[in-house]
Amino acid sequence: MKGLLMFFVLALGLMIGFHHTDAMELSEGAHINDKANHRDRLKHNTEFIKKRAEELGISTEGKDIETIVKEIKAVYLVKQAKALGIDTNGKDTDTLAKEVKEVFIKKKAKELGIATEGKELQQLAQEVRETAIKNKAKELGIEIEGKELSDLSREVHETSIKKEAGELGISIEGKKLHQIAHEVREKRILDGAKQLGIETKGKTTHEIVEEIFTNHREEAVKLKLFPFHEERFLKLDEN
Repeated sequence: MKGLLMFFVLALGLMIGFHHTDAMELSEGAHINDKANHRDRLKHNTEFIKKRAEELGISTEGKDIETIVKEIKAVYLVKQAKALGIDTNGKDTDTLAKEVKEVFIKKKAKELGIATEGKELQQLAQEVRETAIKNKAKELGIEIEGKELSDLSREVHETSIKKEAGELGISIEGKKLHQIAHEVREKRILDGAKQLGIETKGKTTHEIVEEIFTNHREEAVKLKLFPFHEERFLKLDEN
């Protein structure tokens, strides 16, 4: 189930207010399975998660929040499988997660021009991840020669956030990366709300995100507004 959990970092992250900094930190090994912190985060977002469950037709009565989240993940897994053309009939969650992962990796490999013939899935996943990171580095003007992939990934992450901050008119002088990322997220949320005609006065960004998901999801996706403004990559090398 660890692979399934990582697969849905993005889906649940967006639902409960993570942003791409959180997602990357998780994918780089920040302890998502630190149970105490994970439970605290879920409890803080209980009502929001329950609303998402009800929208998906999941009963929440008599269930703890972790059970509800598990059922939400399962529903999203089926949706993802169907989107990839995978038959879901009679398959348990673990089987389906493995199939989704395999199809997704091979699809990304094809898009990136990577040959798949005769390669183990883990090897292919690593090639996809490496190619995606290097492509992004080139796009950002980052030198890739002689760098470890983990170092390059962090540099891409940092450069992306600072670039986004610059585009949004956010000063980065004397600020730590997490603070810049937080300000970028706040600005993206407020800008998106403005485009959607959402009143933001007196509301927290968490409340605004909830309103976007509840009442304006389709329009936000269509307009590629935060948190739907960029493609996110799964951690493909999880077992």
